[in-house]
Amino acid sequence: MAELKRRNLPVKDIRQFHEEITRVTGKPRPIEFEDEVVALVEYRDGSIIDVIRKVHE
Repeated sequence: MAELKRRNLPVKDIRQFHEEITRVTGKPRPIEFEDEVVALVEYRDGSIIDVIRKVHE
């Protein structure tokens, strides 16, 4: 971090960066999902740890 500042490169807090981007692009709409499961996330031991649902269009 000190090296970036020493070279006069812009360093911003992630919250500040998020606020700036939101002002430019607007607040994103929440993603709506359907009940249909399109994929499973499987742990290396074979257990299912999550599901991926279809995005509502």
